[in-house]
Amino acid sequence: MNKNEKQIRQVIREEVRSFLIKEAFGSKILTKIHSTTVPKEYASNKHTNKFAFSALSKRYSIKWDNITDNDIKKGSRLTKKGLEFIVATKDGSIRPSNNWATMVNIKKGQMLGVSMDGKRVWMGGGYNQSTARTGQGKRSGNIGLDARGFNKLDQLLQIDAGPIVLSIDHKAGGSASEDRASREEAKSGATALISAKKALQDNKDRYEAALKKAAGAKGIGNVTKLFDDITKLYVKVLAEKTNKLKQGYVADGWNTNFSLVSNAYTNMTRSMENLLRYSADVEHEKSKDIEPSSWAIDAMNGYAKEIQDTYKKMKRDLTQLAKNTKYKQFNKANSRY
Repeated sequence: MNKNEKQIRQVIREEVRSFLIKEAFGSKILTKIHSTTVPKEYASNKHTNKFAFSALSKRYSIKWDNITDNDIKKGSRLTKKGLEFIVATKDGSIRPSNNWATMVNIKKGQMLGVSMDGKRVWMGGGYNQSTARTGQGKRSGNIGLDARGFNKLDQLLQIDAGPIVLSIDHKAGGSASEDRASREEAKSGATALISAKKALQDNKDRYEAALKKAAGAKGIGNVTKLFDDITKLYVKVLAEKTNKLKQGYVADGWNTNFSLVSNAYTNMTRSMENLLRYSADVEHEKSKDIEPSSWAIDAMNGYAKEIQDTYKKMKRDLTQLAKNTKYKQFNKANSRY
């Protein structure tokens, strides 16, 4: 692939992503299922929850952002009408029927299987170009659980993991085909009207501007700068506390500059770690030419906002503490007897 081809591919990806920024799940139930992380030791299949939503959307033109909780009914049996998810409501385990098989763990929230009009949905066409299909296909292609002896839908309902059936009116949100047509039109215009080099830069600028706009709408600031600031503060208050200890002083309760800054630093670090994990998911999808999930971008924005909110609260608390001139943060250590 030459340089121009790579640039054109990048242009196309950026155009598509500019649309995806606006998309999100309209159902809390589906959001929770989609975001359930199933480790390898639980999944026993490459087609996990997140993968299933993308494949089903492409195959059946489902607009997940327009489907609400009101379009979903819970039950214990399959109606064999339309789209249905079989989901575990508690942790469990099974033993596949093949010889020498080890136990397969199941996690609460894990998607065990998907049904369309009573037929199990599986994937065909290879891992990177998979297409959702119905019928009894290859077991390793099943969306959900991949284990011998649990290939059929009724077998999934017998698993000791509290399986429930979610009957989803997948047509309630309308068809996603119009959105895809708009994307195709955008891709065509991007490559036909401007040069590859200019298109690359223009779309990069547009994508970054869209992210900034989404971030600005949620009050998200520059998290890197905030970490630089709080790191400097942390070093300062740590030195202050250390010097006081050397002089024989101890903190009077929990309300000190050190406690406020160190607690904020810990919480900001935790939010940053989560932000980086979701960022890694997005970058992985981009590297595989997979459309980035809007829920992952929303999660990144959410954790970035947590960082900003934590920092702002810390600054307010420090200001309030400084105003209380009668309060001593450190007192001379005295005997407790």
